[in-house]
Amino acid sequence: MIQKLYQLKYRIMASQENLFYTLQKVSVDTAIMHYMKLDYLLELLDRRKFYVSLKKNFKDKNEISPPLKHMFPVYQARVDIPDNKLREDLNHMQSKYKDYKDLQDIPASCWTLKPFEDFLMWKSYTSMDRSSVPKNDACGNDIYDYEKELGICIKTTIGNVVASLTYPDFDIFCGKMIYQNYPFYRNKEAFTKSVYFRGEEEFRFYFVPQDTAYKPDDHIELDVNPDVLIDEVILSPFFKKVESERIANVLSARYNIKCRLSGIELIINDEKK
Repeated sequence: MIQKLYQLKYRIMASQENLFYTLQKVSVDTAIMHYMKLDYLLELLDRRKFYVSLKKNFKDKNEISPPLKHMFPVYQARVDIPDNKLREDLNHMQSKYKDYKDLQDIPASCWTLKPFEDFLMWKSYTSMDRSSVPKNDACGNDIYDYEKELGICIKTTIGNVVASLTYPDFDIFCGKMIYQNYPFYRNKEAFTKSVYFRGEEEFRFYFVPQDTAYKPDDHIELDVNPDVLIDEVILSPFFKKVESERIANVLSARYNIKCRLSGIELIINDEKK
């Protein structure tokens, strides 16, 4: 799979030093957005480090292990398949399985091509896991702490992401995700997801170590220039208005970044924003 990534068709310069490869022909000015927890943003701004998790840490099961039901070809009933075709498909199946396993240790950063706020993206990528949180007290009153939904969204461009990073030991491969349920004869496993995730409109960056023997344990951290990376920061609609205004002022004053409140209006703990 790693060698297949180097066969991506397009090579683009984000700056004089920063070269990257893409699956599709894209403009460096294409707008993308990234939803994250507020503490991740503060870490990025204070330490000037860009955190990238390994693909095997993603929640989608098919990101972690191959979708086995799609690892086998489907033949027409009562039709004899030539031996050479069976051997060819067996080799292809083994290659696909190896490709999926190789990808598990590759750092990947996921962004969305949606150029506007999306409520479901806020819920999916900045909300805490409610599965272990009591939702009601003994009287049935909602006790969920919405103030813990401390999320932000970075708005930028494909070119700015690459140009903001220093990555001498990695090559960057990126592209739009393809939502086609893993067809057997397709060879773009690194950019394929289930159709159930098509609402994400994901654009993904892979950071492939140039040293093939290097295997990160959990994530990597790259030097980043936040002034180049960030066009704008949007605060989660789950903040109370007074909190949003205070945080926006602090971020703007301390880090000199453009920051605004969410355009989504919610009722938070009986307070209308």
